[in-house]
Amino acid sequence: MRIDMNTSALLNLRRIALPIVVVALGLVAIVGSGGGGDAPECSFFSNSCNPTFGPSPPTPYATVGPRLVTVQVGGTVDFAVESNVDEPAYQWCRLPAGASECTAVAGATGATYRLASANLSDDGATFRVTVAGTNGNAWAFSIVAVSSMPGVTFQDGEFLDTDWAVSTILVPSQNGPTANVARAATGGNPGAFRTATYQLPSVQSSARLFYSALSALYKPAVQGTIYGIDFTEDCINSSSSNLMSYTVPMIEQAGRRFVASKWAMYCRATTWTPVRRSSLGAADFEFVDGPACAAGESCPDFSGSGAPIRLGLVGGADDRGGGVVLPVQTAHGFDNWKVTVWRR
Repeated sequence: MRIDMNTSALLNLRRIALPIVVVALGLVAIVGSGGGGDAPECSFFSNSCNPTFGPSPPTPYATVGPRLVTVQVGGTVDFAVESNVDEPAYQWCRLPAGASECTAVAGATGATYRLASANLSDDGATFRVTVAGTNGNAWAFSIVAVSSMPGVTFQDGEFLDTDWAVSTILVPSQNGPTANVARAATGGNPGAFRTATYQLPSVQSSARLFYSALSALYKPAVQGTIYGIDFTEDCINSSSSNLMSYTVPMIEQAGRRFVASKWAMYCRATTWTPVRRSSLGAADFEFVDGPACAAGESCPDFSGSGAPIRLGLVGGADDRGGGVVLPVQTAHGFDNWKVTVWRR
């Protein structure tokens, strides 16, 4: 976040000057108090002489969506900024991969910006917007990846039991939580959806469900090196408790499981809400289960010599001592699961 230096300096001067002014007023009151009269008593502790100020204004901020995005050559990317800057003025700029200077984009002075036809020179470029206003300045950015080939897409909105393998990790394993998984034929967004109900006992606990899509198998040796993976789904949280469930992207390769834990997203809403994670690379996934990775081994391996990769997600719920009164039961559902594998 960037703050205008003049504004910052002025605030610092005010912080320094106010105590001096107040003390000075107190001294005047002491010198002149012998005369009596009806004037209100004025001292360091008297509000009748001390100036009062309201709460400080919120710090200016800005966010851009999407933060990361992959697109095929010739595709379109639409950026949008949200900000609390008052009377905002916008300016977008483009920073090519490896460059040090962000060059202003002519005419890009609105809250939205469209990259109309991405090309390979846009691969790795950062598109940044500066928002300037009466309460300060803020900036945000998005990074674009460009693929020369179309993505390979896997998706499911029906969630037949024969199409998914589900395994569960419950902590603690004895007298701990329970999880029940089912396919709901109606109530999704629209139609069928996958649902899970969690029962957490009166001890700190967690439940994780690993969903493996049996038909979603990508073969790098046949289909090409993986550049990045997009994961999307719609989620809904139960209204029966204030315990929030979550989903995390997952992949399986060579008998191992990897999850993109930093991309875990809580499902907060009790209505269907889209969840999007874009342009995840091998470094975004961490090993969680299976044979240990050997020293120097690419783990996971997104290269053209990598083993087949099965795609899926992890769903779960946990209690981290956040004020939830245990025991508690909550339900979580997801629909319109879709994964796109982008290639170099």
